[in-house]
Amino acid sequence: MLAGIMLVVIIITKYMIKFIQTLTITVISTLAFGQNLITNPSAELNPTTNGWTQASGSWVSGSEVPAQGGSFHFYAGNGSGSFELFQDVSVAFLSTTIDAGTQNFFFSGYISAFANGNDPGRIIVEYRNISATVLASYDTGEYSTAAWSLFSDTRIAPVGTRTIRIRLISRRVVGTDNDGYMDDLQLVSGSFPLPIELLKFNTIVNNNSKIESNWVTASEINNDYFTLERSIDAVDWEIVKDIDGAGNSSSLLNYNTIDENPFFGISYYRLKQTDFDGEYSYSQIKSVNIEKFANSQIEIYPNPVNNYLTLSGDKTELSDIIIYNLLGQDVTRVTTQISNTGSKLVIDLTELNTGMYFIKTKTNSKKVYKK
Repeated sequence: MLAGIMLVVIIITKYMIKFIQTLTITVISTLAFGQNLITNPSAELNPTTNGWTQASGSWVSGSEVPAQGGSFHFYAGNGSGSFELFQDVSVAFLSTTIDAGTQNFFFSGYISAFANGNDPGRIIVEYRNISATVLASYDTGEYSTAAWSLFSDTRIAPVGTRTIRIRLISRRVVGTDNDGYMDDLQLVSGSFPLPIELLKFNTIVNNNSKIESNWVTASEINNDYFTLERSIDAVDWEIVKDIDGAGNSSSLLNYNTIDENPFFGISYYRLKQTDFDGEYSYSQIKSVNIEKFANSQIEIYPNPVNNYLTLSGDKTELSDIIIYNLLGQDVTRVTTQISNTGSKLVIDLTELNTGMYFIKTKTNSKKVYKK
């Protein structure tokens, strides 16, 4: 099963990622972890209406700096003081192993700021009993550097734990905006040995408009090979390439491969790891977007949109329209084309839920937010 802990620091300006620096942390290699228990863990949907409770501030899905993962990060909004957002994760279904003192949890999350020494972000994870008494906690402390940095904690849940509260705190120090950001949160449970420890899995669009995937393992046991897979909708997957594993290793190993013929627009990638005995597991899914092609640009307005969205551009470009939600599902059938003059198309999005969507034309993909 793929699992592990990644520590990546990204130095960011307002417009570009300058470099990535990987730091070393202690990995507990006796645990394997499963599904993320946090709802809306990367603020890809409006957090205050999708899984989170706003204690103070005006939290939204922000894009003030490039997100650690996906398109958005948690942003506390304009104002002074310390703002907080939280989510209570019920773990009562694990009460038997928790009360036996054998239930492990792994938490990880990224924190960044708009500029070095700017407004700090902070994450607190509280293990609470049925009476909401805090039995134990993990606190990242305040972090205010213009680089996404990973904070993580692995522990045995205290006996009696029934809820784990994730608290996001952003405190304004300078300026008018509260610019301590959080992103890509994870809370998972588990207690199994790891065939591999995956420290990193990234997919990027390189300078040649190809998709480059790279990953790092800290150790490997009985690891036969990796398979890079891709999908246009995150449902149906196809193989890009198989890459031999190391079999058994206790040192850091770097892997890299390129998809020479990627899909245009939004697409998804994942890493499959297969043991010598045929057992396999998958990494988290990564999304990428190849969208800038000469003479094929379109305009979409208004954005955000209430009901009617207008697309303006080349007739050929607008001849094939598909709308995807954040899960990669085709929701085009839920919408209605109101008018189409060839170079201008009006679509009724009234029946769509509030959230982020991707409008895919013949050679383009655009993001639109439905209010």
